[in-house]
Amino acid sequence: MMFIGISLITCSIVYSVLVMAVFFSKPRLSSHETKFYKKILYANLANLILELGCFLTIAHASKIPFLAAVVSRLFLFSLLIWNIYFTLYVFHICFIEKKQKKLLSFIVNLELVLYIAATLIVSFSPLYYFYENNVMYSYGFGADFVSLIYSLNLILALIAAIKNYKKIAVKKLLPLFALVFLIGICILIRAIEPGLNILSCIMAFI
Repeated sequence: MMFIGISLITCSIVYSVLVMAVFFSKPRLSSHETKFYKKILYANLANLILELGCFLTIAHASKIPFLAAVVSRLFLFSLLIWNIYFTLYVFHICFIEKKQKKLLSFIVNLELVLYIAATLIVSFSPLYYFYENNVMYSYGFGADFVSLIYSLNLILALIAAIKNYKKIAVKKLLPLFALVFLIGICILIRAIEPGLNILSCIMAFI
Protein backbone atom coordinates (compact mmCIF):
# COMPACT_ATOMS: atom_id res chain seq x y z
CA MET A 1 0.00 0.00 0.00
CA MET A 2 2.86 2.36 0.79
CA PHE A 3 4.32 1.90 -2.72
CA ILE A 4 0.92 2.52 -4.32
CA GLY A 5 0.42 5.65 -2.20
CA ILE A 6 3.84 7.07 -3.07
CA SER A 7 3.31 6.32 -6.77
CA LEU A 8 -0.08 8.04 -6.83
CA ILE A 9 1.27 11.11 -5.02
CA THR A 10 4.30 11.35 -7.32
CA CYS A 11 2.06 11.22 -10.41
CA SER A 12 -0.22 13.83 -8.85
CA ILE A 13 2.74 16.14 -8.17
CA VAL A 14 3.84 15.90 -11.81
CA TYR A 15 0.27 16.62 -12.95
CA SER A 16 -0.06 19.60 -10.57
CA VAL A 17 3.21 21.11 -11.78
CA LEU A 18 2.06 20.77 -15.41
CA VAL A 19 -1.31 22.39 -14.60
CA MET A 20 0.46 25.27 -12.83
CA ALA A 21 2.87 25.71 -15.76
CA VAL A 22 -0.03 25.93 -18.22
CA PHE A 23 -2.09 28.22 -15.96
CA PHE A 24 0.70 30.70 -15.23
CA SER A 25 2.02 30.72 -18.81
CA LYS A 26 -0.94 32.85 -19.90
CA PRO A 27 -2.19 36.21 -18.60
CA ARG A 28 -5.36 35.91 -16.53
CA LEU A 29 -8.07 38.34 -15.49
CA SER A 30 -7.66 39.57 -11.93
CA SER A 31 -10.88 38.28 -10.36
CA HIS A 32 -11.80 36.63 -7.07
CA GLU A 33 -12.14 33.30 -8.86
CA THR A 34 -8.67 33.55 -10.40
CA LYS A 35 -7.07 34.59 -7.11
CA PHE A 36 -8.66 31.69 -5.24
CA TYR A 37 -7.74 29.25 -7.99
CA LYS A 38 -4.09 30.33 -7.74
CA LYS A 39 -4.15 29.75 -3.99
CA ILE A 40 -5.82 26.37 -4.50
CA LEU A 41 -3.04 25.35 -6.90
CA TYR A 42 -0.29 26.38 -4.47
CA ALA A 43 -2.04 24.71 -1.52
CA ASN A 44 -2.54 21.50 -3.48
CA LEU A 45 1.11 21.23 -4.50
CA ALA A 46 2.21 21.87 -0.91
CA ASN A 47 -0.28 19.25 0.26
CA LEU A 48 1.09 16.59 -2.09
CA ILE A 49 4.71 17.30 -1.17
CA LEU A 50 3.91 17.18 2.54
CA GLU A 51 1.98 13.92 2.18
CA LEU A 52 4.99 12.44 0.41
CA GLY A 53 7.04 13.70 3.36
CA CYS A 54 4.63 11.93 5.71
CA PHE A 55 5.32 8.60 4.02
CA LEU A 56 9.05 9.13 4.40
CA THR A 57 9.04 10.39 7.99
CA ILE A 58 6.35 8.22 9.59
CA ALA A 59 8.17 5.13 8.34
CA HIS A 60 11.09 6.25 10.54
CA ALA A 61 9.09 8.00 13.28
CA SER A 62 10.91 6.09 16.03
CA LYS A 63 14.21 7.62 14.88
CA ILE A 64 12.98 11.10 13.91
CA PRO A 65 9.84 11.65 16.05
CA PHE A 66 10.05 15.46 16.02
CA LEU A 67 10.38 15.69 12.22
CA ALA A 68 7.56 13.17 11.72
CA ALA A 69 5.31 15.19 14.05
CA VAL A 70 6.10 18.50 12.28
CA VAL A 71 5.57 17.12 8.76
CA SER A 72 2.32 15.35 9.75
CA ARG A 73 0.91 18.51 11.31
CA LEU A 74 1.94 20.64 8.34
CA PHE A 75 0.18 18.13 6.10
CA LEU A 76 -3.04 18.55 8.11
CA PHE A 77 -2.68 22.35 7.86
CA SER A 78 -2.27 22.11 4.07
CA LEU A 79 -5.40 19.94 3.81
CA LEU A 80 -7.34 22.51 5.78
CA ILE A 81 -5.99 25.47 3.79
CA TRP A 82 -6.91 23.82 0.48
CA ASN A 83 -10.38 23.05 1.82
CA ILE A 84 -10.93 26.62 3.05
CA TYR A 85 -9.76 28.17 -0.23
CA PHE A 86 -11.97 25.78 -2.22
CA THR A 87 -14.96 26.54 0.01
CA LEU A 88 -14.47 30.29 -0.33
CA TYR A 89 -14.09 29.88 -4.09
CA VAL A 90 -17.48 28.13 -4.24
CA PHE A 91 -19.13 30.79 -2.07
CA HIS A 92 -17.70 33.61 -4.18
CA ILE A 93 -19.21 32.16 -7.35
CA CYS A 94 -22.51 31.37 -5.59
CA PHE A 95 -23.08 34.65 -3.74
CA ILE A 96 -22.97 37.12 -6.61
CA GLU A 97 -25.88 39.32 -5.60
CA LYS A 98 -25.26 42.46 -3.56
CA LYS A 99 -27.66 41.40 -0.79
CA GLN A 100 -25.61 38.21 -0.29
CA LYS A 101 -22.36 40.04 0.43
CA LYS A 102 -23.02 40.26 4.17
CA LEU A 103 -23.50 36.51 4.33
CA LEU A 104 -20.31 36.05 2.34
CA SER A 105 -18.43 38.29 4.77
CA PHE A 106 -19.79 36.26 7.69
CA ILE A 107 -18.61 33.01 6.07
CA VAL A 108 -15.12 34.41 5.48
CA ASN A 109 -14.89 35.36 9.17
CA LEU A 110 -16.25 31.95 10.17
CA GLU A 111 -13.59 30.21 8.10
CA LEU A 112 -10.92 32.33 9.78
CA VAL A 113 -12.19 31.32 13.23
CA LEU A 114 -12.31 27.65 12.24
CA TYR A 115 -8.77 27.83 10.86
CA ILE A 116 -7.41 29.42 14.05
CA ALA A 117 -9.21 26.80 16.17
CA ALA A 118 -7.90 23.96 14.00
CA THR A 119 -4.37 25.39 14.08
CA LEU A 120 -4.36 25.41 17.88
CA ILE A 121 -5.89 21.95 18.16
CA VAL A 122 -3.60 20.35 15.58
CA SER A 123 -0.54 22.04 17.07
CA PHE A 124 -1.12 20.95 20.65
CA SER A 125 -3.20 17.76 20.55
CA PRO A 126 -1.47 14.34 20.37
CA LEU A 127 -1.02 12.78 16.95
CA TYR A 128 -0.50 9.02 16.66
CA TYR A 129 0.81 6.83 13.85
CA PHE A 130 -0.08 3.40 12.57
CA TYR A 131 2.62 1.70 10.50
CA GLU A 132 2.45 -2.02 9.94
CA ASN A 133 2.89 -4.23 6.86
CA ASN A 134 3.39 -1.14 4.67
CA VAL A 135 0.04 0.27 5.83
CA MET A 136 0.50 3.77 7.21
CA TYR A 137 -1.70 6.58 8.51
CA SER A 138 -1.89 9.10 11.33
CA TYR A 139 -4.80 9.62 13.72
CA GLY A 140 -5.80 11.60 16.78
CA PHE A 141 -8.13 14.40 17.85
CA GLY A 142 -6.38 16.98 15.66
CA ALA A 143 -6.76 14.82 12.54
CA ASP A 144 -10.41 14.13 13.42
CA PHE A 145 -11.08 17.86 13.91
CA VAL A 146 -9.61 18.70 10.50
CA SER A 147 -11.80 15.97 8.95
CA LEU A 148 -14.83 17.47 10.71
CA ILE A 149 -14.14 20.97 9.35
CA TYR A 150 -13.44 19.53 5.91
CA SER A 151 -16.81 17.74 5.91
CA LEU A 152 -18.65 20.78 7.30
CA ASN A 153 -17.20 23.08 4.63
CA LEU A 154 -18.07 20.60 1.91
CA ILE A 155 -21.68 20.40 3.11
CA LEU A 156 -21.98 24.20 3.33
CA ALA A 157 -20.51 24.63 -0.17
CA LEU A 158 -22.88 22.01 -1.54
CA ILE A 159 -25.90 23.71 0.06
CA ALA A 160 -24.82 27.07 -1.38
CA ALA A 161 -24.36 25.55 -4.83
CA ILE A 162 -27.74 23.80 -4.82
CA LYS A 163 -29.50 26.92 -3.54
CA ASN A 164 -27.95 29.20 -6.17
CA TYR A 165 -27.43 26.80 -9.11
CA LYS A 166 -29.84 28.70 -11.38
CA LYS A 167 -27.67 31.83 -11.19
CA ILE A 168 -24.36 30.09 -11.94
CA ALA A 169 -22.85 28.47 -15.03
CA VAL A 170 -22.88 24.70 -14.54
CA LYS A 171 -19.20 24.35 -15.49
CA LYS A 172 -18.24 26.48 -12.47
CA LEU A 173 -19.90 24.00 -10.13
CA LEU A 174 -18.59 20.83 -11.74
CA PRO A 175 -15.44 20.75 -9.53
CA LEU A 176 -17.61 20.79 -6.40
CA PHE A 177 -19.91 17.99 -7.55
CA ALA A 178 -16.91 15.98 -8.76
CA LEU A 179 -15.21 16.47 -5.38
CA VAL A 180 -18.29 15.29 -3.47
CA PHE A 181 -18.59 12.18 -5.66
CA LEU A 182 -14.88 11.33 -5.49
CA ILE A 183 -14.67 11.88 -1.74
CA GLY A 184 -17.49 9.35 -1.41
CA ILE A 185 -15.30 6.87 -3.30
CA CYS A 186 -12.33 7.86 -1.13
CA ILE A 187 -14.31 7.13 2.06
CA LEU A 188 -15.35 3.75 0.67
CA ILE A 189 -11.74 2.88 -0.18
CA ARG A 190 -10.55 3.96 3.29
CA ALA A 191 -13.22 1.77 4.88
CA ILE A 192 -11.89 -1.23 2.94
CA GLU A 193 -8.19 -0.30 3.03
CA PRO A 194 -7.37 2.29 5.77
CA GLY A 195 -3.79 2.69 4.61
CA LEU A 196 -4.74 3.92 1.14
CA ASN A 197 -5.61 7.61 1.27
CA ILE A 198 -6.26 9.11 -2.16
CA LEU A 199 -7.79 12.39 -0.96
CA SER A 200 -4.74 14.50 -1.91
CA CYS A 201 -4.65 12.91 -5.35
CA ILE A 202 -8.36 13.64 -5.80
CA MET A 203 -7.76 17.27 -4.83
CA ALA A 204 -5.01 17.52 -7.44
CA PHE A 205 -7.36 16.55 -10.28
CA ILE A 206 -10.32 18.75 -9.22
